[in-house]
Amino acid sequence: MSQPSFVMPTPTAPVELPMSQLIQALSHALDLTEGQPRGHCVRCTWIGMHIGMELGLDTARLSDLHYTLLLKDVGCSSNASRLFELYGYDDLAVKHDFKLIDSDHRSQLARFVLTHAGVGEALGQRLRRVLGLAAHGEDHASELIAARCERGSSTALRLGLGKAVADGIFSLDEHWNGKGKPQGLHGDAIPLESRIALVAQVAGAVADVVDAKSTYTYGHSTRVALYSDLIAQQMGLPLHHQRWLRRAALLHDLGKLAVSNAVLEKPGSLTPEEWNQVKAHPRYTEEILMRIGPMRELARVAGAHHERLDGKGYPKGLCGDEIALETRIITVADIFDAITAERPYRGAIEQPQAIAMMEKTRDSAVDGGVLDALIRGLGI
Repeated sequence: MSQPSFVMPTPTAPVELPMSQLIQALSHALDLTEGQPRGHCVRCTWIGMHIGMELGLDTARLSDLHYTLLLKDVGCSSNASRLFELYGYDDLAVKHDFKLIDSDHRSQLARFVLTHAGVGEALGQRLRRVLGLAAHGEDHASELIAARCERGSSTALRLGLGKAVADGIFSLDEHWNGKGKPQGLHGDAIPLESRIALVAQVAGAVADVVDAKSTYTYGHSTRVALYSDLIAQQMGLPLHHQRWLRRAALLHDLGKLAVSNAVLEKPGSLTPEEWNQVKAHPRYTEEILMRIGPMRELARVAGAHHERLDGKGYPKGLCGDEIALETRIITVADIFDAITAERPYRGAIEQPQAIAMMEKTRDSAVDGGVLDALIRGLGI
């Protein structure tokens, strides 16, 4: 088998990564994790920015508003697993549909719980879910919103976007009448960015009439990056190449934001429709990352991590030399971690047994030379 060629761009000068492109790509990912139509965050931003301009906000305030709107849902993936645990139903559908009701209206709230809790479960289990949500709904709502607000606010600060953006995201679920969460702010006490974002979000919803997502995949991307790094070192890749590969490995499952936790955490076999959801995630990964100019080659590498050398992989059915070496490295790291990590349907598998399982697919699903590098790095 011929040695595959590298696809990483040859380094010349440091590549500048525009913050605007990064945030736009992230906002697209947030649409997926919230079960929203594509472009939801961008449409809300367009609406909100026009409101801000009509209010006569200055340039600095408009900049804060812009990032608040694009990142308004940035904390949402932090509560996906808990939401699925409570409802036992598609978390994407729960999040999407909840935005269409008035949660202060008890009859609407009751109807929502009855139609979304334990769908498809046995009657007794579904009844227990409904009663549990009825008895502790307020506490659960406070818990979920607090987790989302705190994670969103802290993420904005880590991105260096400033206190105004962080506060705007934190207070997005406050209501003018003081009945919102997490602090119960009233009227003008709610940051202006939050008020505009909420109006824009509601307007956007009417016009459209997105490893924290799943407990079982928590830490997966970090481990895949570590294993990829280990393989790259064993194969003698230059340091700059290792750094580039590490980024691709960290982002390889970004598209799983579009897959329901009801599927990701299902303990039994997947239906054909559910399996199609899973198989779409590499395509979403590529689609999200392609929106960032300097990451377009990385997008193709990360989005191909479920391709196989024999052409039986997905989503494009690439084979042989069509699959870059960087992708082959991520694939081996991804499969190894998937086997050795705990899953809803089985416990973790020991490393030597995992390697033995992977040997059965040497040079058909996985690259033998890359697998050898992993074995050397692990000392097995």
